[in-house]
Amino acid sequence: MTSITPFQPQSDLILSEAQPLDRNPAAVYLAGLSSNTSRRSQAQALELVAELLTAERDLSRVPWSALRFQHTAAIRAQLAGRFAPATCNRILCALRGTLKAAWRLGQMAHDDYARAVDVASVQGETLPAGRALSGGEIAALMACCENDPTAAGARDAAMIAAMYPGGLRRDEVASLDIADYDPETGALTVRHGKRNKARVAYLSNGAGHAMADWLAIRGGEPGAMFCPVNKGGKMDLRRMTNQAIYNALAKRGQLAKVANFSPHDLRRTFISDLLDAGADIVSGSQAHQPQAYEFYHGGMIHYGLGNLFFDQMQALGYRQELADRHIIYAGRHISTEVLTFMLEDYCQPRPMTREERSVLLKTIFQASGW
Repeated sequence: MTSITPFQPQSDLILSEAQPLDRNPAAVYLAGLSSNTSRRSQAQALELVAELLTAERDLSRVPWSALRFQHTAAIRAQLAGRFAPATCNRILCALRGTLKAAWRLGQMAHDDYARAVDVASVQGETLPAGRALSGGEIAALMACCENDPTAAGARDAAMIAAMYPGGLRRDEVASLDIADYDPETGALTVRHGKRNKARVAYLSNGAGHAMADWLAIRGGEPGAMFCPVNKGGKMDLRRMTNQAIYNALAKRGQLAKVANFSPHDLRRTFISDLLDAGADIVSGSQAHQPQAYEFYHGGMIHYGLGNLFFDQMQALGYRQELADRHIIYAGRHISTEVLTFMLEDYCQPRPMTREERSVLLKTIFQASGW
């Protein structure tokens, strides 16, 4: 975790005693998040804010309800000079959520809360994460796993099988249980997808064989599908973390000499292969704000439309929305019209003004490399 120097530690912003969890706005905010990954990520964000304010990372010692606009504006300025825009906005989102919890707990007047959260998001363009891998690169990754005689080799091959032809995210792979896979049909039930949405992916051919090889080694004991394997090859039947999965697959990329590889590339390759298989349009769900477009082998990929409805209104990116109107004639994709909307009051999209549309499309098109 990055260490930062507080801009002005203030004794009046350090509580003499820790707050009870049910009265601590930071704890209440974190408890309301839907996944362990989100809670961990946003807790680290709030620890950075606490360090800026108090020179300590103890969330229970920060009087969140005492923060005012001058504090949040100074925090934003410090973050903008140290981190990428996306990181700054994630930290500001955690801060706004904590202040909202303070208001809901009756610890802040509404006017104080409204002024404190009225800081602009940090602007900047984002590029679509990762890249599509070639068939040779996928083969090199699998060969690297097959050449490893330990249980880790079979495990990593099965994880690649879930993330590439199955299109799973690391969080989803980490949450899988043995009971989620049906070897007869190849059905892999993702019970804890993004925003707790469930879906079914199917593993066939080589992907199904890789999963079968791993399960033959792991055994049928109930619990996590993927578990840690130590250097001696011994399995520990507990759940792997998101980071552990990243580290294991990143290591495979290095050993296979696949340049600039990250596990997310497997999911992006899955999207590209849909177009190679004959799809004309692939519309994905990525983050909570509009994402870039890409043309690939005559097809169109849109990496994310943004939110339709959302329970957070503080960041501009969370309120910007895209809608793609596709024209299909005689089985062919003719054109796509890009519609732009701004979310109001959590659930009321409205058409963007000309100025709002120009700003958003310029960012999206630049991120798309156009």
